[in-house]
Amino acid sequence: MSLIRNVLDNLMFDQVSLLEIVQRELVQILAIEPTEVTLNGLLRTPEGLSLQPRVTDASLRNDALVITKAKTVSGVLALITSTLYGSDFCEPPLVALSPGSRRRSPAELRGWRNMHALAMHELRLLVEWVVFDTVGGMSRFLDWMLKIPAVTTVQQYWDRHIEEQRQENIRTQMQDSGSWVKKLQEACEVKYSSEDFRDTFSGNLKRELDFRSEHDSRVQKMSTEDLNAQVMLEHLKGVLLPSLMHVDILCDTNVTPGHKVQHWSHAVASAVTMINLQLESVGKDPIGGPQMPGVVLFMAMMNTSDNLWAHVLLGTLFTVFAGDAQQHGLEQRPYTLYPDNDDNAMEQFVLNGASRGIDPLHYWSFLTGSMRVLLSPTAASPEA
Repeated sequence: MSLIRNVLDNLMFDQVSLLEIVQRELVQILAIEPTEVTLNGLLRTPEGLSLQPRVTDASLRNDALVITKAKTVSGVLALITSTLYGSDFCEPPLVALSPGSRRRSPAELRGWRNMHALAMHELRLLVEWVVFDTVGGMSRFLDWMLKIPAVTTVQQYWDRHIEEQRQENIRTQMQDSGSWVKKLQEACEVKYSSEDFRDTFSGNLKRELDFRSEHDSRVQKMSTEDLNAQVMLEHLKGVLLPSLMHVDILCDTNVTPGHKVQHWSHAVASAVTMINLQLESVGKDPIGGPQMPGVVLFMAMMNTSDNLWAHVLLGTLFTVFAGDAQQHGLEQRPYTLYPDNDDNAMEQFVLNGASRGIDPLHYWSFLTGSMRVLLSPTAASPEA
């Protein structure tokens, strides 16, 4: 960590270290009064919720300021990562030795060379962690985000209604012959179709439901359709548990923005892989593009961590997407690097994304879109 910090201190632009530029932007964001911020220009609250934030001239100015500074930080981090990744292996040319300064020790040179063993996405995470740590870590930005009234209001609405959305979504997808849930349900029926298994499974299921009915008044009031949906929901959670863990980690207080995007990419990619393994094991066709929105919706609605909306906003705020430079009026400064002028931007978030067909920035837009759907009071079937 000290090596990265020393390198960042000596990456200069106009006699100012890039680390100082980033720190200045981050400190200025935290200095803005969160009660005078809505971030509605970043990720608009779905209409019809009666949760629309009160927009004032001050909030519009502050929103523009926060978004511009955060996106600029992301652009600088992208340039730093790209520069370090492409630097000389044997000697760090970016750390200029001033006259009379000591020469680097063998341990320092070894650390520099070890850094070159990192893939670009690993280096980006390390750079992000060091940079945010200099201003108190990501926890400070989460605390700041949770003081924005528009954020807490939406999060409270989500917490109150998400369980109802889970049940309704699963029931809808179980009835849709083209949905991934229906495909997986049919695959399970084929895979576990032996009479012995059915008898054993039915017996175990009946005992479980009898136990729940005895101890949980909510289960007593469930219809057969609701119970079937609940059983299927538990089954899907088991199948996709590793993917759901990635979404839980995304909501960790100290996970940096780039790491959030990376975990979400892993969550979606691994979920599709595990679903297709189940389908292919019984000779059924894998899911594709038409089923992707449903998978993404499931991953979002099954998250049980605190403050998912705030974490999604943080990831969106500190990530530059294609078109952001124009939309938010970002200046193409010499010390920034944006996706619009860097075809390899996705490599800073996931290993070999292009060759594996994984576009992390596009996947993240799936997450923001699915949350808006789930927050909508008239959420439609995701595959409609």
